[in-house]
Amino acid sequence: AASWPPAGLLRLAMSLRELEVPKAGLKPHLAKMLRHLSEIEMAQLPAMTYQLLLLADAESKTTVLRALTLHFDSLLKQCEQASDTAELVPQRLDREQLGHIQGAVVLHIQLAVKQDQPLGTA
Repeated sequence: AASWPPAGLLRLAMSLRELEVPKAGLKPHLAKMLRHLSEIEMAQLPAMTYQLLLLADAESKTTVLRALTLHFDSLLKQCEQASDTAELVPQRLDREQLGHIQGAVVLHIQLAVKQDQPLGTA
């Protein structure tokens, strides 16, 4: 399988939403995008969250939310490990920035719920 450049994942998700692709055909693409969450720039995570939630079918929305939760848990653990060892925290793992990104992701989840009411029960 070909590698997808992380910088293009957000545009890919946006494009897939515009196409009339059967939901079953989207599942492999959605799964691959979720596997690449760790490669996406932090600033793109809120928009990517929004696109993934609107792209996912009813049964995949829980998978998307679970993947996002695991991703942020992993980032938080990396922040804690870096602060425990008294190393300089890389910009990508700055705890304050992570908190801002998490807040923006929650806002984007709320926007996605307004667009897709059944998502609120996922």
